[in-house]
Amino acid sequence: MLVPATFRDNSKVWHFSRYSSGSRPCADTIDIILNTKNLDALVRANQFEIAYTHFGYWSDNSNRVDPELSPASIDAFRLLKAYQDEGKILVARTSRLLRYNLALEYSVFTANQQNQGVTINITAIRDTQFGDFTPTVNDLRGVTFYVTASSKAQIYIRDQVVRESEIQRNPADETGNQSIGVKWFEPDYTDYTTWTLADVNRRFSH
Repeated sequence: MLVPATFRDNSKVWHFSRYSSGSRPCADTIDIILNTKNLDALVRANQFEIAYTHFGYWSDNSNRVDPELSPASIDAFRLLKAYQDEGKILVARTSRLLRYNLALEYSVFTANQQNQGVTINITAIRDTQFGDFTPTVNDLRGVTFYVTASSKAQIYIRDQVVRESEIQRNPADETGNQSIGVKWFEPDYTDYTTWTLADVNRRFSH
């Protein structure tokens, strides 16, 4: 998803593409993006997608004063939730997806086989745009390695073992291989529709 770019003043950035259907991305057309055909294609290809829409507009916005999600768009979100509940797709914040993409593509690590199993030592993320850095656990969430026996593998960051509470040990998947990784972020079930303006200001003022 991440693509390196350099501006004329030689400053560097990562940029990424958003996906839309080609039609006007609005509150009543999200089903054109979130549908069985597109979601199945993502699952088959093991790909990322950043869906792009404007929830404040309808495709015929001139006729609608107070836009809201259409029934078709609500069904599309229910379909997406079903795919996540089945473990086919992970829905994530854009910032977390891009951070995962960076770690997935640019992590520097060694894997040493020992009698008790394999030891994976992640030493850096080689960020070609902003410079190499030593990652934290949050920088590595979701990063996963195939191993012979997940119960005997260990992950280290700069020779410091990652706590077991942060480790995800997986049985064999469709490839027949077991894996070990750093756990993804805990889900957030907060009902933000109940928040007052004061709650929002308090949350985002820190």
